[in-house]
Amino acid sequence: MRRVVVPALVLLLLAAACGGGKKETSLANLGASASPGAASAKPGSTGAAPAAKAGAKGGTTSAASKAGSSAKAGGPAPKTVAGGYTPPKDGDYVYRLDGEATNPFNPAAPPQKFSNQTLTKKVSHSGNVITTDQTSSTSSGKTTQRVRWEPTRLLLLYVNAETPQGDFSCTFNPPLLLAHFPVHPETIPTQPFKGQGSACNGKLDITIERREPAKDTTGKSWDAWRVHVRTETTAGQFTQDSDDRRWVSPALGEEIRTQGTFTYKISGAGGSQTGHGSQTSVLKSYPK
Repeated sequence: MRRVVVPALVLLLLAAACGGGKKETSLANLGASASPGAASAKPGSTGAAPAAKAGAKGGTTSAASKAGSSAKAGGPAPKTVAGGYTPPKDGDYVYRLDGEATNPFNPAAPPQKFSNQTLTKKVSHSGNVITTDQTSSTSSGKTTQRVRWEPTRLLLLYVNAETPQGDFSCTFNPPLLLAHFPVHPETIPTQPFKGQGSACNGKLDITIERREPAKDTTGKSWDAWRVHVRTETTAGQFTQDSDDRRWVSPALGEEIRTQGTFTYKISGAGGSQTGHGSQTSVLKSYPK
């Protein structure tokens, strides 16, 4: 039994990809993975609402509605924002995927392992809205997220997970604050999910821990931010808790590697089944 609805929340974590161009000296001693920038600005990584500034302005219903509509690639590319950060390039980001998971319908069985599998994120843009479609060789279905790049922050607008158990989505209203530009170490206050859809019940906690190198599958070392992300989500009869660490490259605007654990429960008329597992991903290839 592999991760069932994990994508709906995992997508929030992927949004931590705050790409960057210029490095500023105030963070030079911290290492580096997601968005190199001055320590003076408020950071953010995926999903939670950091400080007061995050607040009100990006959360209109019209913005959330736009996020949920299908966005076609094209239009002017998002501009470089505060601290020299730029969004990921359009194209495919491919990762090696390894992990294991128990089968909630056969709790006596040992965890099922999977190794050297493939996870693919296809990135496209329409204006300053970035769409990421994610698929993997370990399961059927697709997950989609949309984020909006603004001059000083990154907002999560919409997520959708197509799974064998059904579709799970949320158009966030207000949108979730994913990052302030430039980024710096910070614990972001808990942010609850609100909006329209079947996966709008949950909360997200993020700590941007430090900058440190992260290696891809070729052995190349990337400057990266290490981000700790915890999520709790309920969608219908499905509940999941995830605990992940993600190394995000400012130069690439995407993750170099991730590692995490998860537990979930499926409730039904005959009772509930629980499961747990772990997963890692490491970058194999990216648009040049």
